[in-house]
Amino acid sequence: HRDLHSFPTRRSSDLPTVSTSQADQITTTSAEMIGTVNPNGADTTVYFQYGLTTSYGNNTGSGDFGSGTTTLNAYSTLSGLTPNTIYHYRIVASNSNGQNVGSDMQFTTLNSCSYSLSSYSSSPGSSSGSSSFTVTTGGSCTWSASSDSTSWLHTSSSGTGNGTVNYSYDA
Repeated sequence: HRDLHSFPTRRSSDLPTVSTSQADQITTTSAEMIGTVNPNGADTTVYFQYGLTTSYGNNTGSGDFGSGTTTLNAYSTLSGLTPNTIYHYRIVASNSNGQNVGSDMQFTTLNSCSYSLSSYSSSPGSSSGSSSFTVTTGGSCTWSASSDSTSWLHTSSSGTGNGTVNYSYDA
């Protein structure tokens, strides 16, 4: 003879509801991932998955979001990231009814800028004049040049990427 067993039917409405939101506070090496979660009445744990692809490969620490029925905001800040790199992330929430994952989102960390100036020296005589030197950057970095000696040295150069700083000086 066989015993019949009854298993509770899992309703998808009892799973936590999640939504991955756009990242914020993005720098060259950090970003804040954002999402929302509604526990839908069951004790819910939340974390973010992140990585260089949609395979993610990394998880943040988890947080207990309780068993309420209202939508709550979730935040997690990543640090130690690589500049000028695309990262994928999504929110993940689990409760006794199962797990739900948010959609994939991505952000790009800011470009790390480095600068070098061409070697230049000048010994202006008693007359006014002008000259220039070059700025070399490690990419599409924005730069500007200004003088801290406004009484006799003048410049208002700026640019993106490599460029030239033009300046003039008074006698």
